[in-house]
Amino acid sequence: RSLSVANMLAIQSDIAHRVSDALRAELTPDESDLLDAVPTENLQAYEHYLAGVNLVSAPLNPEYVPLASQQFEQAVEADPGFALAWIALADTHVSESMGDGNPVARQGARDALERAEALEPGLPQADIVRGRLAALEGNHQGALRYFESAERVLPGDARVHRAKGRAYQLVMQLDASIASYERAVSLDPRDPVARTWLARVHGKMRSYDLAEAHARTAVDFNPNCGYCRWTLGAMRLYRGDEIGLIIESLTGPQGWNELSDGRIFITAFEAYLLNRDYRNAHETIDAWERLQGDGFPAEFFLAYRALIVAIQSGPAAAAMH
Repeated sequence: RSLSVANMLAIQSDIAHRVSDALRAELTPDESDLLDAVPTENLQAYEHYLAGVNLVSAPLNPEYVPLASQQFEQAVEADPGFALAWIALADTHVSESMGDGNPVARQGARDALERAEALEPGLPQADIVRGRLAALEGNHQGALRYFESAERVLPGDARVHRAKGRAYQLVMQLDASIASYERAVSLDPRDPVARTWLARVHGKMRSYDLAEAHARTAVDFNPNCGYCRWTLGAMRLYRGDEIGLIIESLTGPQGWNELSDGRIFITAFEAYLLNRDYRNAHETIDAWERLQGDGFPAEFFLAYRALIVAIQSGPAAAAMH
């Protein structure tokens, strides 16, 4: 027989219920209804939606966000009545507006949320995105209210607890942040975002052993996650670990490459300077410029090299930089 969206979702729902039973996790009636719901009858739209979900599930790779956005746009083009795809599109727009505050992407998120609300009012997934948007705009208490609203319907959704953990982290309620992140990783142990943010909160509290353990778990599950490796290396640096272990944490088995996070180079550079290993500090900047130099002016790397020379020349010279 041909595989329809309803068939696919019935299979997924059955698997989800079996997993829940195996883990002895009790689904709320609302969660069960959401699992059983058919969000679209259009197989092409659903395939684009799943492709987008798969992309945004990649371990902390911002390059995948615009690709996921394209998939969600194709999903709503194939089925304009697909509310969950509109919500997912809004979520990618929120991610796109982080950092530089892209006003076009932020408005795109609002527009997509309005479309979803008109189609299916009150979906808890929309509250997660509204909360992220509120946090992006500095309204952290408002963000928490949205996340708590989503949690009432989806208490077993790791994304809700991860989002709450981030909101608490941003207002420096670190104990509450840790509790939310721990709930998130208990629900989804492989989630690199919750793991690394949990590690960084523990690091903020100078609990470096706990921080290192969570960062190491994130890397074990996601060895190609640059943010995870940076967090692991940073926690080992702050803990005062041996330089070789720190650098191994940062580079991984493949060494420096074009996808290495810039923060990885900075942390390695700092580790070499603290160990007075000026040759490797120079080589780290050389590797960074060779692999990613097109994205920075030449003066950027010259400043790092000048800092090495200044530190070698003495504290007074370094202070001038």
